[in-house]
Amino acid sequence: MTDIKLLTRKALARWGTDDQLNMVIEECAELIDAIQKWRRRRVETSSVLEEGVDVELCLEQLKLILDAPEAWETMRKVKLERLEKLLEKSE
Repeated sequence: MTDIKLLTRKALARWGTDDQLNMVIEECAELIDAIQKWRRRRVETSSVLEEGVDVELCLEQLKLILDAPEAWETMRKVKLERLEKLLEKSE
């Protein structure tokens, strides 16, 4: 299994922060486009999956660019707790 953190650091070292930030934006846009097309049955599920994974990889780089992997995880936990409470409320 390839180490995502190592690959992420290598990508940032090779292409730099600005290019990788542009890549995050581009990949998010491609995911949005794929979802819209999938909803209209113009692309297969695999297209959405592929773009989703691209975004996931870019988000790993974004964590490093922001120098905030711990803050990211803290925010993630807060958001998950909020979602859990929302779901409990609506039951």
